[in-house]
Amino acid sequence: MAGTELPLAGVRVIEMTHMVMGPTCGMILAQLGAEVIKVEPPQGDKTRSLGGMGVSFFPLFNRGKRSVVLDFAKAEDRDTMHRLLATADVFVENFRDGQLEKQGLGPGELKAVDIETAPYPGLATDIQPPVSVLLTQATGKSKVHEAIFEDRLEWMGELRKMGAKIETKDNQHAIISGPTTLHGAAVEISDLRAGASLILGALAAEGTSSISGAHHVRRGYENIERKFLDLGARIERVLEAEPLTPS
Repeated sequence: MAGTELPLAGVRVIEMTHMVMGPTCGMILAQLGAEVIKVEPPQGDKTRSLGGMGVSFFPLFNRGKRSVVLDFAKAEDRDTMHRLLATADVFVENFRDGQLEKQGLGPGELKAVDIETAPYPGLATDIQPPVSVLLTQATGKSKVHEAIFEDRLEWMGELRKMGAKIETKDNQHAIISGPTTLHGAAVEISDLRAGASLILGALAAEGTSSISGAHHVRRGYENIERKFLDLGARIERVLEAEPLTPS
């Protein structure tokens, strides 16, 4: 890194904010080196037309940013916004709850995506299982390529028991179709990361799931059920026989 490079150089921020606090957040990110693209409505940001003491609001709180005008009543502009968001590292907005959904920009619909694990800085193989659970809720077909380990997709057989639509092509390739309503099932954990992901699947599923082999998860996540309980999950730990240690 060059000595004069700002800490957020190379970071792209899509900003869709109004008035003071939202634009201030984007301004600070821009001052730290981020590329900030401000999305404005066809009539322009409201603070552009302020008079009196407010005349300086727009130039003051939006300096260092780029700007694009989009009309979300038009399908092509909504598509442009989605393409912008796909290139973003950060999305900043400060609208009231439900406002983005009304404009077709809410987080409700996940879209299918293809993923492939790789060494850093690529997608870590440990992230593949939880991302795969998330992809069961995405619209369309997602392709998963586990390029690091040959047996890292075996756990998907347990996720299928919850209703996930997964086609395993071979030991390293799978296709996940969604969105799917998961349901409770009796499943078994075989390793740490897959186990945590099956817990996530069970929490997203309708009904009750019984998950055996929880000792695998406790090796890497201390008191994981307590953490989920604190988040509002309904989860209960029951005793199971611990694996025997060879003498």
